[in-house]
Amino acid sequence: MFVCAGDSEQFDFATPIGIGMVDAAIRLTQLCMEHSPDEITFVGTAGSYGCKAIFDIIESHTAVNIENGFFDGKTYTPIDNWIEVPDKPSVSLDSSGSRKHEERRANDNSLSFAVSEPEWSERSEAMEAAPFQGLGAPLSSSSETLDCLRTEGSIEKNEKVSRETIINSSHYITTDVASAEQYLSNGIDLENMEFYAVLKVANSFDIPAKGIFIVTNYCNSDAHKDFIANHDEAKRHLNDYIRKHYA
Repeated sequence: MFVCAGDSEQFDFATPIGIGMVDAAIRLTQLCMEHSPDEITFVGTAGSYGCKAIFDIIESHTAVNIENGFFDGKTYTPIDNWIEVPDKPSVSLDSSGSRKHEERRANDNSLSFAVSEPEWSERSEAMEAAPFQGLGAPLSSSSETLDCLRTEGSIEKNEKVSRETIINSSHYITTDVASAEQYLSNGIDLENMEFYAVLKVANSFDIPAKGIFIVTNYCNSDAHKDFIANHDEAKRHLNDYIRKHYA
């Protein structure tokens, strides 16, 4: 089942679930209860913290839920703010024979990493050893695309797809370059408002899930202006990519 945020970001092959984590979680839960999909693929746009370029296409199974200020120690959270949903659901049986999830809990002002796929890139191995310790590169310019750690393959000329990329979800759009630097230096490349909620719902129903994103803007003072300017073209590129590789 393909889903999208909806409103100005609709695709004729995807069901809208709402903008932001709350609306997306409510509607996707309804869809899962009504249709019991075999898998969920969320499609949408994303903002880049600096490494990923405009119109890059990214596939991911991993999301975090972080607000600006987290890395400065100005906020903390008791929730598990990291989720990864693999291609196949990871569940086990308890003593009664019922299925249960493998759960992890984040410690106050840190993120817990559990890489379940050893074939991930060297970057993921580094995260296991020292999560959020200097991964990525500093953002030298709000308009530059940096030579960052990435796993990418070229489908065709000018079409770049990277795996595995961590997506941050928040109710707010980042427009501060210093904040973008913090995400980037901690191994987080993109932001999208719904993806964390999508993975949380999928995980609760033991449904494999992933997201396919296209970058519309950098997370700087021009974020909204660039999003508006690039949005229509980005949707066309993403639509073509989905139809080519998932038809």
